[in-house]
Amino acid sequence: MKILCTLSLVLFFLSGDIYCYESDNWDFLVANQNQRNLELTHKFQKNQLKYKLKVTTINVGMLNTVMGYVSVPYYSARAKALYQKLLIHKNRKTPDMIFIQELWGKPNFLTVQKFATDYGYELAEKNSDLTWANGLQILIKKKKSFSRPICQFSTYQNLTGGERTILLPHEWVSSTQRGLLWCRLWVNGRELTLANTHLTAPTSFRATLLRQNQLDGMISFLDFRRNNELVFVGGDLNFSGHFKNAKNKMINTLLFNARLYDYFIKKTGLVDSLGAFEYPNQSYTLNRLDNLLARTGKYTRDDPEQRVDYLWVGEKVGRKFVQKSFTITDSSLTFTKHDIPVPNGRKAPLSDHFGVTTTIELH
Repeated sequence: MKILCTLSLVLFFLSGDIYCYESDNWDFLVANQNQRNLELTHKFQKNQLKYKLKVTTINVGMLNTVMGYVSVPYYSARAKALYQKLLIHKNRKTPDMIFIQELWGKPNFLTVQKFATDYGYELAEKNSDLTWANGLQILIKKKKSFSRPICQFSTYQNLTGGERTILLPHEWVSSTQRGLLWCRLWVNGRELTLANTHLTAPTSFRATLLRQNQLDGMISFLDFRRNNELVFVGGDLNFSGHFKNAKNKMINTLLFNARLYDYFIKKTGLVDSLGAFEYPNQSYTLNRLDNLLARTGKYTRDDPEQRVDYLWVGEKVGRKFVQKSFTITDSSLTFTKHDIPVPNGRKAPLSDHFGVTTTIELH
């Protein structure tokens, strides 16, 4: 892939890779493994019976200072709208599975629980106390072609042999649990694993090293998936392979963090569904320009435009995941609409993050 740096060229040597960004818009792109993995994306065999599977991920940003966290702006209005926003999304996109992050607090857990009961979804996590610690939830549609899911939460400490360095000090103090909420089920006769996660947040060298440790825990988990098993990994990973409009003082840490995108692809072979479907264009799930909450939040208002929310997909063949018996037919940003009334006559989206919805066809 040829990258032109129109004003100045910055070479960043890290782990044997060379990275480049355009100084006029600070746009950064890592190697294009996704494109190579997705040569069959638009080559459909029309005479085959296809089974569609649709998955959504969304960081709902239900952070409230009352809970001991720095609040995402307009928490109360957004919490009241959570049920309705999930319903609108269900009606428009009809997702089979919904991965949720930052579902903090029992009231929000109960809101999602009621939505699941009302509209025929199984909850992966039925204990609000556990959700309080990790903020994760997966909703799985009850369908005749789906088996009953078996679900569990595994901390990264357990997945990496008990390393205490897997969390930042404030995460230990607040009893935050970083790990995987995962489910295994049969879908139309195929084994499927769903894994939802939210990695450590700050953009710093130390936090990036922790995220790599957490990724290694995830990779260890994926190594034990069975041959021919389909896998969806989703969530807020807090790293981005590309970014735009970064401040000069943030460039080095962002570049160091960006290497995790390439690292994860090389280690697993999983396909970044949105990145591959959109290639060479790029969308941002953390976007100050298009998201009122990201623009006004204390910890997001200085961040560059990035895509930190992902749905990775693959089928296990040997030690790697490949695109063998499925095709990505659609992937796009969701939960982008500003329709929640907030003070000063403004309207906000559900979260300071946009979501991602991906559809695959099983061959």
